[in-house]
This record gives sequence, structure tokens and C-alpha cells, in this order.
Amino acid sequence: MVVICADVPLQSYQPYNYVLRYNDAAYSKLAFGPMWAEMLSNILPFVPAVSWVEIVPQMKERLREPAPKLALFSAHDTTILPLLATLGQDVWDGVEWANYASMVVIELHNIKTPSSLFPSGTAFRLVYNGVVLTEKVDGCVKGKELCDVTALLQRVGEFAMIQRDCETEEVVEFDFEEMKTFISVKGAIPVIILLVVASGIIGSLLTYYYLTRSCPCTYDGRGRFNQSPESSEGGSETSDRMEIFRYTSSYDSFS
Repeated sequence: MVVICADVPLQSYQPYNYVLRYNDAAYSKLAFGPMWAEMLSNILPFVPAVSWVEIVPQMKERLREPAPKLALFSAHDTTILPLLATLGQDVWDGVEWANYASMVVIELHNIKTPSSLFPSGTAFRLVYNGVVLTEKVDGCVKGKELCDVTALLQRVGEFAMIQRDCETEEVVEFDFEEMKTFISVKGAIPVIILLVVASGIIGSLLTYYYLTRSCPCTYDGRGRFNQSPESSEGGSETSDRMEIFRYTSSYDSFS
């Protein structure tokens, strides 16, 4: 038996949609760079090289030969939405979720007579669930179902790459040889030992002061160190310590 809980509100997906579109879809661009590189490897073989080589130079070695005339990609709803988000803020409003069996189609059209609208001689059309969205892509002319493919390349070319930007940053590795050289220098070991001891003493004093709110001892001016003044006033120091111990014990037993 299957029970449908119609009275239970679904968790809002608006926060997720906000992230996908925020800052001109920065998150979606980073996530879908490899996906766009894969799709461009199928698109660019049908576009004159002079039209794209300067826009997406990273694709020179990634063209698929022979390129298929029909390429199918199976994906989830969480793939379709960020894919649309990468094409511009107007392509997907971030309100409606992708329906079941949704489909995004990118068509390529060969323009026999190149014009100012299609300088490359190749146009594309973007269709989402039967609705033409080409005019909403950044760089495309409003009211036109077809747009020059260079507009698409200029939109996605900056982030269409297999290796994401976050993976190309130089990783700084710890130089063990340099550490060995430093330790082997005469006088380095005593300095290290002195730093360790000094750190331990300073840490102990700070810990004592934090727990008791008093200094461990005071100088009486006659060459002697006495206990903190608080300890001479009716055993307040002992009382404070008892309180600290009692509080700590109860906390430990509770945890």
C-alpha cells in the first residue's frame, strides 16, 4: 500500500535556487564548466574555427572527431537548472523547478548567407520543454529564435573547461629539507628547546590566571614572593578554587 501525505508541506527549494543564480550564477558556472566543455566538443566541429578559436582557445585539443550530429545527455533536475542558470539571469527565473522529464535542446543551424546577425554563419536555438528561450540568452537579439553561435561561446567560454579554477591553484607544500637544514644549524636546537619551555610557562600562567582570576604570587619588596593577596583574606582563593572544581566536576558528570 502506498500512502501519499498531501498535508505535509514540502521543503522549500528557493534557497537552493538562490545559490544557483547568485552573483551571475558563479556557483553554477564553476560546477558546470566540465559539462559545457563536453558539449562544446560536439558543437565546435560544426563552427568555422576562425569564429571560435580566440573565444575558447582551451577547446583546440578537445574537439570530438568525427562529431556526432545528435548528442544526448541524461541528467537530473538539479543538472538542468544550473545549466540554464549559466546562460543568463533571464533564461531561468529561479522560481519554477524543473518538471519530471524536462528537456533542454540546443540546435545548430547552418546559415547559408551570413549577415550582421549571423557573422559566423552558424546559429543556435535554445529550447526548454518546448519553449524557445534563445532571446533570453545574454548577447542574443530579442524577438529572434536564432542567435549567432558566438554569443553562446562568449557566454560559456570563460568557464567551459575540464579542470575547474579551484583545482588549478598552486598548492604550497611543506619543505622538509629546509626544516632539516634549519635544525642542523649550530645553536638551532637550544633555541627550539627554549621556545618550547617558554611557551609552556606562559601557557601555564595564563591558564592559572583564567581559572583563578589571580596571579600565582606577588613580590613583597623585600626579596620574597608571597601568595596572592586574595588568599590572605579569609581564604577567598581556596573558595574560588572550590567553586571552580565543583563547577567543572558537575559539567564533566553531565557530559
